[in-house]
Amino acid sequence: MVKDKKVSKNPSSKSNDSLTSNKKNAHNSNTLYWSDLNKTKFISLVTLSSWSIRTTIHPFILIKTRMQCVQQEEQVYKNIYDAGRTILKKEGLFKGLFRGYTVAFAGIILAEPFYFAALEITREKLDKYWKQKKNEKNQHSFTKNQQDLITSIVAGGISSVVQYTILVPCDLMMQRLMIKPYYDRETPSGRYGVRNVIDSVYHKSGDGLRGFYKGYLITLAINVPFSSIIWTLYWRIQHHLEIILTRKYDYITSPLSDKFHSPSFSPYFFSGFLLAVLASGIASLITQPIDVLKTRLQVQKQRTSVLHTLLTLVKQRGALRGLMSGTLPRAMMVIPNCTVLMSLYEYVKRISVKTHDNDGHNI
Repeated sequence: MVKDKKVSKNPSSKSNDSLTSNKKNAHNSNTLYWSDLNKTKFISLVTLSSWSIRTTIHPFILIKTRMQCVQQEEQVYKNIYDAGRTILKKEGLFKGLFRGYTVAFAGIILAEPFYFAALEITREKLDKYWKQKKNEKNQHSFTKNQQDLITSIVAGGISSVVQYTILVPCDLMMQRLMIKPYYDRETPSGRYGVRNVIDSVYHKSGDGLRGFYKGYLITLAINVPFSSIIWTLYWRIQHHLEIILTRKYDYITSPLSDKFHSPSFSPYFFSGFLLAVLASGIASLITQPIDVLKTRLQVQKQRTSVLHTLLTLVKQRGALRGLMSGTLPRAMMVIPNCTVLMSLYEYVKRISVKTHDNDGHNI
């Protein structure tokens, strides 16, 4: 009888043990996949996070665009402070520093859900592919570290292509609005708005729909490597920290294990924060000349080649001054955007993990 009592277990206790086991396996974003998430909650929260950050940095994007597109005969801003002060004084806050915001908002709402969905779905598909190959005992030449590296690079790259295929037309219209003051005597209404941009791009340029994708390839040349590098570094540092911090510190490395419904901030939040600062700062500096060329291509009324745009820019403003113009405002836009978004992504992903009842059903 005593033996039977030892063997017997409460069914609810068994379910709880299973749930606890599942919680123990949930660590940080690098081990959480698309199927683990409440998708509506996850997509809604990351889109809201992106919108909040984008609203904050919009004035810096406008200043960057103005500084990059100023012509030799026009007023050249002395620095970022002078540009911001001049625009605010002459054009105001909403018609000046927040010019083009409505188009930017539309771009975020349309593009961000597809970006994060593509990122997570690609990661999960590749993870399943590697596991399938392992089960089939195929002797492929990739180690586990190499598989993880390929997964993060490919996922970051594909998600960036999806994002900017949607975002480039919005980005182009936003930049056209940014370089033109709200009040414009050249238009019949005396105002320059979205309708004027569409008419200029679609009809007057003669490019039709193709005109909205000016600078598309060069945009991908900037953002595909950028996205791949950022996510690869972010997930790799998490992975290595989990190895360094032993099971003794499970409450640190796996904040979901004991606080499933109220996840705490772990060192990965802060390490990811610092990593994103370094990675985004370096990537921003390296890709600055390409970003200047992309902006120039998108705001030009007539289609020209990248080479012609480059030579014109160097002739007008010089190589260094021309190709590195707007470096500081772009860095002030890119670094906070990447840093805060990736840190929020970590937290949002944790609180979006599916929860289960005692029967194992999603709730």
